[in-house]
Amino acid sequence: MTTKQFKDLVVPEQQAMWRVAYGLLGDEAEASDALQESMLRLWNVRMKLDGVTNQRAYCMATVRNVALGMLDSGNRRMVPIDAAEDQASGSDVAHELEVREAVARVELEIGRMPESQREVMRMSSFGGLSNQEIAEATGMTYDNVRAVLSRGRRKLRELLMNSSK
Repeated sequence: MTTKQFKDLVVPEQQAMWRVAYGLLGDEAEASDALQESMLRLWNVRMKLDGVTNQRAYCMATVRNVALGMLDSGNRRMVPIDAAEDQASGSDVAHELEVREAVARVELEIGRMPESQREVMRMSSFGGLSNQEIAEATGMTYDNVRAVLSRGRRKLRELLMNSSK
């Protein structure tokens, strides 16, 4: 694969690749690191990419593997969930705390799910990926992603109901 082909076929996938990494890692800086590492890996094997039939899926699988490797390495820094802070009004401290607690509780419960559900739920909820993008990134079928998401959401609802009692 030439440099021009790489720029035309792989570089446009960066945004979707970042969303996959963010969905798994839950941190913008780490997702950017995973994307950069993935792009480097793809660049290093660019000559072999001509033989790949679905380069988009290959890119998604690469960033997924890098992100999972980062999760497994244990070298991740723990970052508090600040997404709720951005959405909450700065003047209402009580409301802000409630939102942060709710997001933290959801993240905790998702973290307790089986790996496949946890991964798909994070990609969908926090990464904003479509079911098709999740399917490409994980290697699952589209219908399987829908089923896993449905079961995951049902289980999350159950867990949240039980923990609030």
